[in-house]
Amino acid sequence: MPGGSLGTGSQAAASGVRYAYSGVGRFGVVAAQAGPGCVDVQEWGTPDALRRVHDAFGSRWMCD
Repeated sequence: MPGGSLGTGSQAAASGVRYAYSGVGRFGVVAAQAGPGCVDVQEWGTPDALRRVHDAFGSRWMCD
């Protein structure tokens, strides 16, 4: 998104599955899906973006 900011978002489905995303500036975007209780986590994003999100918010960023 040239010239814009993606921001952050999160949504929980009725099944308890949580979806989340966050823009990490020039490092790209990270996204995640986590099952009920924050288990069975899948994450997508560039290695630098994922590292920065984990450093800033921890590995459970999509659930907290």
